[in-house]
Amino acid sequence: MKSLFKQTLQNSKSIVGLDHNRYNLVHDRPQTNSRGRLASTLSSLGLGAIILLASAIPAWGEGSQQLGRGDQGLNVFLFEYNAANGFIQGTNRGIQVNVENPGDVINVSLCGWSLTDTTAIRVFRPSGAPLDYNNQVAAGSPGFFDSAVTAWRLAGSNAQTASQATLCNNQDNPDSAVGNLTTPVRFIASEAGTYEINLFNTSQGNGGGSNNVFTYFDITVTSSASVNPDPNADNGQIWATSWAFNAGNTFFAPGGYDADLYIRTPGGRPNTEFIWQLDLNNFAPQRHEIVANSIGLNPPNSRTSALGSSGASFAREFPIYLAPPNSSSAVLPVLPEPASPNLTNLRFFDNNSQDNSISPNSTTNVQDSGFFQFDLDVAGTYRIIIDTNDNRSFDNGDRVLFGSATAGANAVEWDGRGINAAVLPSGTYPAQVSIGLGEYHFVAFDAETSGGGTNNGLAIWDANGSNPRTPVLNHWDDSPIAGTRNLVGALSNTPAGRHTWGNFSSGGIGNTNFIDTWVFGNIQDQETQTIIADTDDNDFGDAPDTYGTDTDITVGGIPASHLISANLHLGTVAPDLEADGQPTSNADGDDNNGTAPDDEEGVNFIGNSTSYSATVRVTNTTGEDAYLAGWIDFNQDGTFQASEGVVATVADNDTTATLTWTNLSGLAAGDTYYARLRINDAPLTTSDFNGGGSNGEVEDYQVSDPNVLLVKRITAINNTQLTDVEDGGTSTDADNHPFWPANYLVGQIDAGTVQPGDDVEYTVYFLNTGSSAAEGVRFCDRIQPEEALKLAAYGGPDPDVQVRLGTSATLDLSAANDAADRTQFVAGGTTLPATCNLQGANANGTLIFDITGAANTGLPNLTLFPGSTGQGQPNNAYGFFRYTTTINQ
Repeated sequence: MKSLFKQTLQNSKSIVGLDHNRYNLVHDRPQTNSRGRLASTLSSLGLGAIILLASAIPAWGEGSQQLGRGDQGLNVFLFEYNAANGFIQGTNRGIQVNVENPGDVINVSLCGWSLTDTTAIRVFRPSGAPLDYNNQVAAGSPGFFDSAVTAWRLAGSNAQTASQATLCNNQDNPDSAVGNLTTPVRFIASEAGTYEINLFNTSQGNGGGSNNVFTYFDITVTSSASVNPDPNADNGQIWATSWAFNAGNTFFAPGGYDADLYIRTPGGRPNTEFIWQLDLNNFAPQRHEIVANSIGLNPPNSRTSALGSSGASFAREFPIYLAPPNSSSAVLPVLPEPASPNLTNLRFFDNNSQDNSISPNSTTNVQDSGFFQFDLDVAGTYRIIIDTNDNRSFDNGDRVLFGSATAGANAVEWDGRGINAAVLPSGTYPAQVSIGLGEYHFVAFDAETSGGGTNNGLAIWDANGSNPRTPVLNHWDDSPIAGTRNLVGALSNTPAGRHTWGNFSSGGIGNTNFIDTWVFGNIQDQETQTIIADTDDNDFGDAPDTYGTDTDITVGGIPASHLISANLHLGTVAPDLEADGQPTSNADGDDNNGTAPDDEEGVNFIGNSTSYSATVRVTNTTGEDAYLAGWIDFNQDGTFQASEGVVATVADNDTTATLTWTNLSGLAAGDTYYARLRINDAPLTTSDFNGGGSNGEVEDYQVSDPNVLLVKRITAINNTQLTDVEDGGTSTDADNHPFWPANYLVGQIDAGTVQPGDDVEYTVYFLNTGSSAAEGVRFCDRIQPEEALKLAAYGGPDPDVQVRLGTSATLDLSAANDAADRTQFVAGGTTLPATCNLQGANANGTLIFDITGAANTGLPNLTLFPGSTGQGQPNNAYGFFRYTTTINQ
């Protein structure tokens, strides 16, 4: 059965991607023959070109001016559609435009690297078909339709306005437009939907190099051709899955820029999403590509930075907007964020499916690793932080596991190694499992600087709320490129949450390397424990299985278990090895498992109606404190609860410890309860009734609240026997129980007046009316004031006290504390054992009688005090002990 569970767990591991169906428009449309022909045809023309721009009536624009100004003006140049060089990873970078209404106009304004550049524009309708350039370009638009390349061409003698010459300063960095743009190419939309724009400039390097760019661009949707676009306004209609830029044609400070870009990622749940703001600060990469995806670099380099020489690559996946997405759009409506993921059934278990301990330092290939197992109601991202530096906090010195999780069961393997890949020493290591949604990565390649000097670098924010933006945890791992690690994450509104590197020069960690920054949202955290052990052997409990004794860890968690230790255990006998829990109705499966000696010998329980205590024998020779915890199922619901537990500390070399439960109610005398004790080398809480522990032991017991009736009578004065049988009161009193033998309770309650020097004999009758046998039964009877225990009051070799069980022979016992019998007298003024549970001082002395004990530990040789089944049955379910006192002179 266990091998089947193991196979199930191994098969449940999964790595999945997020649902991208919501964004089916983000992927480039299939190439048409005419699109492929355009690049080769334009590269051979060598014609001069100009472009468009200037001022008039309001509309919404997006382009260069949304990317922000640098030290030298608008210094973020857009690479053309087919640009390819060693710093951008792909061609075919279509720009998407959301058009809300038929008849709206897409306005395109451009400046090439040079005023003589040949540029072209190609437009595709939402269906993927090319625009009808003969009928869908507004009159007066500069340029012409070139049927040979099926694109709108801008070249030669296109008109310029006075402001355009200032705006199109080209590589000298254009400045912001003053007013609206007056000479765009105006493409008239025939239907609502998402259009694709391809921008071409092949005059500089024939698709390669650094200058096949647009030093200025603006794409604006207006309601008609008579409305001029305002390039300073944001409407969130323009997006792409890849933006390729040349920042000022330098990676020095003049090339740095500040920009806010907006990325939409699926929320994991239907009709939800996240909108992330990529906040670039003093970002100086020169030639670079901005893409967005869910894992960063492609495997095997996902969720980490990487050397440029590693051959790493990344995919285009999510839409990137130049302004906050239009909240009123009907074409791609802004969706709410999802509800947080529901994380359940979290536990850690070894690869043999036994418990939450692994032993990579012990037998090879036996429990060398384990799995974090959890269930989710939605696919998302997991982050698991294991406190491997053992500082009781989750920080960047810890081992962190990141990955994708699926809806349903998940299992994530951990090999017991820390941040430096070395196997950790034995110990308990807390772990935090975090699940989030909407994971987004920004990978920068060959970006020399982010921030620079004392400036803070880039950060990612949540921009899909009522506030403009909300800080979130930013993560990165630059250790493969000799940088910092921030896998635990830090908030974007703190310096620690800003991903900062470089100083506007070559040779830093960003130079020719990949640097990844990522976030995920609506995180839910839970904690669990892992244990690295120096042994593969475990000790389990044996209470009925409702207490989690033999819990299948693939379904309900880790059963109570401990790693066997010769230096730390309950009792004096080290625990034996078990493969699993041993649930039995009497909680004696571990006792009766055929392994000798019995290792369940650690405790005596003593109770009354409002409190319960356990004197626990322990072995702790570890050199350090250990921790003891106990639970009793007082409400008898078949499970242990934190409210039923108590804990105590066991100092090094202690041999006993006492657990006491107080303020109890509802205990029924004679009823049976189940108890669990655990000793561990790491702290325990009252919530730790199940789960794997480190070095120590677990023992389960069936206990009962004893219903032992006691009736005390005066049975002789000066050796004159009092043979009356008196009723002490109502029918509910102890002396009226029907299981007493007939006429058994001989003696008087009030024997009249006595004189100094008189001898008074007391007899204490006892009867177990409980449903089960009792053990550890101790009677403590105080000597009354003005009286003294009379020694040698009876004949025989030990004539101090007499005891009789049922109809057996009467035994003469000694009041001395010796091994011959189980009676002892504790003189007045001496502290009584806590197990006597008597109130007040021991003024005149106390007689202690243990009716039960271990075998062969003195008379009477009774190990269990059986419950009575009828009148006088069984024979040793009742009896008496008696002693004599002398009235003081």
